[in-house]
Amino acid sequence: SQEADICLDMEYNYSVAEDFGYRLTDEYLSTGFSRITRKTFSGEIQTVASIRDSFLLQDYLGERFADENIVYFDSVDECMDAVRDGKADAVFLYTYTVQEIMKKVHPETFDSVIMGGEHVSVAMGVRSDFDPCFLTALNKTVLNVADTELDNIILDATEDYYESQSLLHFLYANPVYGII
Repeated sequence: SQEADICLDMEYNYSVAEDFGYRLTDEYLSTGFSRITRKTFSGEIQTVASIRDSFLLQDYLGERFADENIVYFDSVDECMDAVRDGKADAVFLYTYTVQEIMKKVHPETFDSVIMGGEHVSVAMGVRSDFDPCFLTALNKTVLNVADTELDNIILDATEDYYESQSLLHFLYANPVYGII
């Protein structure tokens, strides 16, 4: 089994990182989790799509669903395809990721819900057998990204806009005009 040299989404928890053979940078992001389902989905979630090898997502889902109810995929797109095709009832992702996805998909196809009360601090994990100087350099880089720069990056990726100019998209984005 191959392990990643650098993990970009490790929980800012030294004990967990050590258990997996990583050392942590300082935290660089705090995020919550959100869920995407088909617009037509109702009932209790039985099957969940998840990204393979994501420490935070696996931990989050492992606390809520049995292993046999989680189907793993290699990408977010594959998870979304599984939800769209009915192979999974939902996909849980970081809230920022869900916001980015929802601005690109048809609003009549999917629903998203922010899972309240759960935030996690995210850090980068570097394999323990790497030169400690690399971790120090990476940590200096993380610390030099100003909060305003990070906020701007997140805002650029998640601000609400629709690329489609169809009447249906316009009415979903502006429901008041549909009443008039």
